[in-house]
Amino acid sequence: MMASPPGPPLQKHEYRGFTCYHQTHLAEARDLPVVVFLGGLMQDVRSWLRSAAYLNQYTTVIAIDPPGMGYSPALPSEYGFDFIADAVCSVLDELNLDRVAMGGASYGGVIAYRFAQQFPERLHSLVLGGTFTQLVNAWRIQGQFHLEKVRNNRLSDVASEVVSTLVCSNPDAEVARRKLVLRILKSHLSRMDGDQVIQYQANIERVLATDAMSMQSTPPVRSLLFTGEHDTFTTPSKMRELAGRFDDATFTAIHNADHISLLERFETIVELMRKFFANEPLVDIEGCSHPEYFGRANRRAPVPTAV
Repeated sequence: MMASPPGPPLQKHEYRGFTCYHQTHLAEARDLPVVVFLGGLMQDVRSWLRSAAYLNQYTTVIAIDPPGMGYSPALPSEYGFDFIADAVCSVLDELNLDRVAMGGASYGGVIAYRFAQQFPERLHSLVLGGTFTQLVNAWRIQGQFHLEKVRNNRLSDVASEVVSTLVCSNPDAEVARRKLVLRILKSHLSRMDGDQVIQYQANIERVLATDAMSMQSTPPVRSLLFTGEHDTFTTPSKMRELAGRFDDATFTAIHNADHISLLERFETIVELMRKFFANEPLVDIEGCSHPEYFGRANRRAPVPTAV
């Protein structure tokens, strides 16, 4: 197991024979509902330390590594996102949390989306960053070749492919902290140990085995969707299309960012989330496009944008 993360102690949780972990960043403030974060494929509870420090001014924050993620052991790929969403719900039950605000990024956004479909009554609000609900055929085919490299432990090639998929390579596109993000991704992926490779392989297999999630039952939860304006994986147009299927959704694009927007524009995104969780107008936030509103719950028409 990886070295213990900084911050509050890891708490262990068992669900149907599998282990997962979470960190609870307690706060005296109760200005917002308790916030739960679920990270992306290469993230763990440490990824939310800065977000927790900022939001602890207003509420308690819980970062969860569900089964198969981060500090939690690998989860065989035959267990789908429904199972993982159930495990997250089990953690909330153990913590006696009836209703929370939830944020999920990328792979974690898929889990959050599935959780919201299955347990909408448990959510005050939902934030989805760079979330895919189906894979285009080209990426599914590419993913099979990628998976073969993982199985053969060709970690340098794995790192290069992930970077080319998630990080905008257009030299004319201005992306904040691009060199830092490249360094972090390449270092993490090329240095995965045996357990991390097994975990990563199972998660890629799970993604490739997942059919398109039902669009007929988009979560009846007030939701914010965002992605980087230069994201070529979960593009602004795809995220905007997903937002359009909700009854109550807001979409915004993060300027000077791609799929790894939380690292590239942290200050923008954490304030965006704070305002959304507080149900405040999403105005005067530097670094994102004008919010677009979707669904029957919004009286305003979507605002045209050049993104």
